[in-house]
Amino acid sequence: MLTVFIKCFERSTLLFILLLLLVPGPALSVEDLSHYDFLWANRDKNANTETALSQLKRVTEQRPTDAVAHWNLARFYYWAASEEKTSSSAASLAKKGWDAAEVAKRLEPWSIEGWYWATANIGMYAEAAGTFVTVSEDLSTHYKNNAEKAIELSPLYDAGGPYRSLGIYYTKLPWPLQDLEKAKELIGRSLEEDSERALSLYYYADIQFKMGDTEGAQKTLNSIIELDPEKGNAPEIRRYQPLAKQRLRSIQ
Repeated sequence: MLTVFIKCFERSTLLFILLLLLVPGPALSVEDLSHYDFLWANRDKNANTETALSQLKRVTEQRPTDAVAHWNLARFYYWAASEEKTSSSAASLAKKGWDAAEVAKRLEPWSIEGWYWATANIGMYAEAAGTFVTVSEDLSTHYKNNAEKAIELSPLYDAGGPYRSLGIYYTKLPWPLQDLEKAKELIGRSLEEDSERALSLYYYADIQFKMGDTEGAQKTLNSIIELDPEKGNAPEIRRYQPLAKQRLRSIQ
């Protein structure tokens, strides 16, 4: 009788352990989200991006079904890739960001974040990896499909980010596929949501210049230079202000 009891106990214990392993951990709490939003708002300071990546890689391993953790990982990979000076390293980081965003999409296909950060990382991956990879992996199609889905789900996310993403797509296409009118319209929509978004303004100025409106481009670039980082997307403003100054000098 004792032997039978011990065997039953062992089987019950094993079953309980297996159930614990199969049940996913809780999703990111409000406190967790606030923590990562703070790191994102200060992502260009104090190695905050590296800290977030290290933490989120552990979180996604522990909570593989947490879509929010995966898209947070994707957005920090995007920023890390955009800061990387070496093309191969930037491509590697962006590809990891794309992979993380794809997980978020599979887990919550109705949520904007996975689609949006997939778009951002695909664009960065294509830029860093070069023409051969872009063509061979059909990155343009992946980018456009994700951007269009993001617009369908929530076009005003991240200050009209989906509109901006698709607008950038039309500026990057080679002739005769490039459509500057369409790009201007789309990025203009994003500026209607936030007229002081540095990224939108920078690409809008680029379109103005390509369309022959040098005066308009100069005015737009100057508006970036005049932005107060403390009153907007500070890391982005700090990045694009020197780029705007450099571009302004080149077109004067």
